[in-house]
Amino acid sequence: MASDHPLVLSLDAGGSNFVFSALRDAVPAVAPQRRAVAITDLEACLAGIHDGFAAMRDAAGAEPDAISFAFPGPANYSEGVIFPLANITAFDRPVALGPMLEDAFGVPVYINNDGDLFALGEAYGGLLPEINAALALRGSARRYHTLIGLTLGTGLGCGVYADDRLLRGDNDAAAEIWSIVDHLRPGEPVEESVSIRGLRRRYAEEAGVRLEDAPQPREMYALLREGTRTQRDAASHAFKQYYMSLTEVIRTCIALFDGVVVLGGGIAGSAAYFLPAIEKNLNAAFPLAGGGSIQRLESTVYNLSDPARREAFLQQNSAELQVPGSGRTVRYAAEKRTGLAVATGDTSEIIMRGAYHFAADRLRARA
Repeated sequence: MASDHPLVLSLDAGGSNFVFSALRDAVPAVAPQRRAVAITDLEACLAGIHDGFAAMRDAAGAEPDAISFAFPGPANYSEGVIFPLANITAFDRPVALGPMLEDAFGVPVYINNDGDLFALGEAYGGLLPEINAALALRGSARRYHTLIGLTLGTGLGCGVYADDRLLRGDNDAAAEIWSIVDHLRPGEPVEESVSIRGLRRRYAEEAGVRLEDAPQPREMYALLREGTRTQRDAASHAFKQYYMSLTEVIRTCIALFDGVVVLGGGIAGSAAYFLPAIEKNLNAAFPLAGGGSIQRLESTVYNLSDPARREAFLQQNSAELQVPGSGRTVRYAAEKRTGLAVATGDTSEIIMRGAYHFAADRLRARA
């Protein structure tokens, strides 16, 4: 590696406007550039991606050490091969995008999905170090090592940072939670509800308007406070249905991966409105057939975006217990705890931070 502070070129591929960056120490070394890239013609799209990275290299005035960025899937990310895509129709066949860029720039190229890099960004410079630093400040020996990142926008993205590394799976398809069945609409993938199109569809159904006339999420959120009675009711219904489906996604993620959860993406801005209800639902119990009940999750979930709940989460959680047949005592965690929060930074910047750290880690391993 040329430096302990590598220069990494990155990309946020959204719609037809791609944002290119050059990062050093996980922050932009120069101003990012937004460039229009053709998304319906493969040759033009690949040329646009190449030219965007070349422009950032020239703007930084130095050769990059690596290229690392998020790109839609499905893909064989570890091989740099992108499969046919629904939202970037230029990719109508498998394309070796990573190897193409390696040939053009002569540096390693790392491609991941946005959910993975969002989780990695939060694990390196967001929720995970924040709560561990807060625990250390209180003299607690407890540390968290697993983080689940969920991106809420056009679709539902998920990434898992488990035991101090990104979980990618044997087929580069770990944590693809979007495809589980929606408990509110059996037979449909949950992404059909936990997405912008799902939110707008629920509004249209409740308000009795055409789907194309349904407001966008930001407009819908404003209607909760400023709309007519019909608009308020429809917006409230749509968001409640959205977050009911999302709650089961979060519950599944915690049960599978046992980590703190952080929400990002365009719709996450409305999450604070619903987090108390989500927290209550996550901590609910199952009734048992023979009577009584059992908690649906082993861990108690704390809404870390609420200062009081965050403080309760950070409080001392150990108790003393006598060892049977001995006068010796041990301390143990009296309550299993996990946290749920909304990302405090810009999601695109968090993803690029994750892309930088992914590349920096790989470069260190190669040195």
